[in-house]
Amino acid sequence: MAKRGAIVRKLAAVETLGAATIICSDKTGTLTQNQMTVTALAMGQAHAPQILHWPGTTLPTLAPQFRPLLEHAILASAPEPFDPMEHAFHRMGAEHLQDTGHLHEDWTLVHSYALSPALPAMSHIWRTGEPMDNGNGHSVSAKGAPEAVMDLCHLSEADRQQWLVTANQLAGLGLRVLGVARGQLAGLEFPGSPHDLNFEWLGLIGLTDPLRPDIQEAVAQCHSAGIRVIMITGDYPATARVIAAQAGLVTGDSDAQVLTGSELDTLDDSALRERLQGVHICARITPAQKLRLVQA
Repeated sequence: MAKRGAIVRKLAAVETLGAATIICSDKTGTLTQNQMTVTALAMGQAHAPQILHWPGTTLPTLAPQFRPLLEHAILASAPEPFDPMEHAFHRMGAEHLQDTGHLHEDWTLVHSYALSPALPAMSHIWRTGEPMDNGNGHSVSAKGAPEAVMDLCHLSEADRQQWLVTANQLAGLGLRVLGVARGQLAGLEFPGSPHDLNFEWLGLIGLTDPLRPDIQEAVAQCHSAGIRVIMITGDYPATARVIAAQAGLVTGDSDAQVLTGSELDTLDDSALRERLQGVHICARITPAQKLRLVQA
């Protein structure tokens, strides 16, 4: 370090750095730029959904049938977003929903249900200003992990499995995939849980988040120094595999190198340490599980 012109104030820090054998890295904003753009939409019947996917960052036009999907993705986001994903929804809405009746600047957000480990989906209730007696007094919107939003909509098992196939198809393109739903609520009483609301499934939204330009070189340097890099993400396994391959984290059969949160919950500490010997990707991981992984 001294030969490189660095002054070491705490030797233990350098010793710890020099002894590192594994780096656990988040995906979004660490391996990727956290600059998201909507690049895929899927709506319609579960067995034959309409999928709109464009490879570039700009969609020339948005067909009318896809407008409700974007509309309720925006309504399920913060009115003044700070999250890059929600920024992407608002930005696309400004480009494609102006003067269509699908933007609602006169609506008032009156209740929210936040994300939680038990339900990785966000729901918003909006006062629309319309009469209460026709059931349209409040509009409800939800977005989140596709399987969580499917649960809110009480999809049949057949529809659920078919939509999961579509979600994995989009994730296989390296996209972050979310489910979107809408509903209505009359009256002034808000249920204690979003599960008590009446949701209608709308479809899926896929977002592109490009790699940081220097990540491949950084990962290669880690590998050359004998340091394993493990990606730990809450995203879909299929999405994580694509990003990991682009970053150079995995080679060969990446399926064998993926540990999911559901599998993790079945392992005791000893079995987890053994399983992690061949793992380079941990996907669909909750914050609590991230801590357990690092400890293991």
